[in-house]
Amino acid sequence: MASLVFKAGSYYGIFSRGKKKKWLKIGRVDKKQATKMLRQLELEYNKDRLNLNLPINLTLDQYLEKYFKYTKTNKAISTYTIELEITKAIKRYFDDIELSKIDSLAVENYKTNRKNLGLKSATVNKELSVLRFMLNKAIELKPTFIEAYNQRVFTKLGLNDYKGTIDDLSEGIKDNSSNEKLYYYRGIAKSRIENHIDAIQDFNKSIELNPKIINHTQPEATLN
Repeated sequence: MASLVFKAGSYYGIFSRGKKKKWLKIGRVDKKQATKMLRQLELEYNKDRLNLNLPINLTLDQYLEKYFKYTKTNKAISTYTIELEITKAIKRYFDDIELSKIDSLAVENYKTNRKNLGLKSATVNKELSVLRFMLNKAIELKPTFIEAYNQRVFTKLGLNDYKGTIDDLSEGIKDNSSNEKLYYYRGIAKSRIENHIDAIQDFNKSIELNPKIINHTQPEATLN
């Protein structure tokens, strides 16, 4: 369970796992709004930061084969060589994981692992940018890779790219305005930048479209 704390004019949600505690700032809102926001954040946290099970089982190996056909043809040999080395590191860590399993939590764990090995932040960020580009390119190469779109959103969340997350989900809403999960996750991204009024509107819209979404506590939702 999460607890709500008011400190220095703002509300915070406190989440505990074992002896570790994580504070998430909700912001300068009234208690009723803060309680509602806390409930939404608690649902997200219970999903291990959006650890989603997606239906298409494309593996990292399968995708890398397609990706390097693209890079070898369309990128400079120096860029291709650099990316080849970076993806070797990604492959060593993730092994032949399903692409759908590379969620925001997996990205954060990868980032922590690389830093613990002594790599500089600039090097790790370069690796993460290549990973993000790979997921973006998966959508362009084959738009039916729904899981790639999902993971692009969640990778951006993992990299704290909340504006990019909001932009992606807003584009998705243009094409599918009846998908409650698009509003739900856009609400989460907006809450992270303390745009709480708009976040609550998105949460309310997702509940309006599907009242049962408030009861989702298992990592089973997808964006499709």
